[in-house]
Amino acid sequence: MNLVKTTAAALVAAIPATFAAADYIQLIDLPTINGGDGAQLRSSVIDDTVGYALLGNAPGAGGQYRVVKIDDIGGANVVTTLASSGDFDTAKGSALADLSGTIFDGGTQLYVLDTRQDEIYTISKATGAVTLLADNASIGGSVTFGALDPTDGDLAYYQSSDDNAQKTLGTLNGTTVVLTDTELAAITGDDTPSGLGIDNDGIFYFGQGTSSAGENIYFYDPDTDASGTLLTEEQLVGIGNDVSFSTTAFTVEDNVIIFRDGGTNDSFKTVDIDGGNTVAVLLDETQLVNGPAASDFAQDFSIWQEQFVSWTQTLTAGGQIAGIYAIPEPASLALVGLGGLAMLRRRSA
Repeated sequence: MNLVKTTAAALVAAIPATFAAADYIQLIDLPTINGGDGAQLRSSVIDDTVGYALLGNAPGAGGQYRVVKIDDIGGANVVTTLASSGDFDTAKGSALADLSGTIFDGGTQLYVLDTRQDEIYTISKATGAVTLLADNASIGGSVTFGALDPTDGDLAYYQSSDDNAQKTLGTLNGTTVVLTDTELAAITGDDTPSGLGIDNDGIFYFGQGTSSAGENIYFYDPDTDASGTLLTEEQLVGIGNDVSFSTTAFTVEDNVIIFRDGGTNDSFKTVDIDGGNTVAVLLDETQLVNGPAASDFAQDFSIWQEQFVSWTQTLTAGGQIAGIYAIPEPASLALVGLGGLAMLRRRSA
């Protein structure tokens, strides 16, 4: 799918003047997200100017896990509960001890990849209705990370008990194995990758965190069965440096890979798949730790206002400030070219 790219000039024009001098900004802090009840921030996703956050129990407390909706995120930040703990309990048929994992934007619905119960839920954006899409028995083991497939709206994920890649089928407890552990090992060097993203053509991209297997980015095309190395570690970080992929802070947005590198030089990086696999640094460690989050950690990446790279920072130890952040910089967005995102999301909805 070829999408029209937004020009750098248009991106510059779209930047609010008050943001122009900042490396990055805080869109919303944790006390605003959870209303001050101590619930922990697990993950978030943004659809244009509406945010959705997955919250887990406060330490030593129960009944606070939920998904909240944030209208006008980065502006008025109006927070309401979209799906309560009771909604999840009803969908499962029993009380959940807690809720943890990653939330994804599936157009008209949200996906929650629950790594505590090892199950997958969907939530209607319109009504907040929760459905247990795939239970642990149908998945067959533990889930750790995943990615939304923009070609069909289904959720792909890594099942770590059998070390394979699976995918939902849009029906209750409907799942399929995309790559067995043997096939995954043949593509990525071993069967334990670190990070998954899927581009507009349905091609899978895996970050590999095992040095003996080759800490590279690999690709797999389910339509043609083609696979290979997209970029080597040296191409990603330079000779003599080490790359470390985050399993959840690794995504593909409009054919741009966005990932957190926790290796030699902590940073957020991009790979422009349509632009000759060009590698760029969005923010380096100094910019990150000196910014409002006081942290170089990201749980996940998303897109704010359909243009600006955003992320969830969930840590609070050592002065780190949990919340949702974004890069309102024209230079970084000119590099990653996310102009077709609005069109893509309308089609997938």
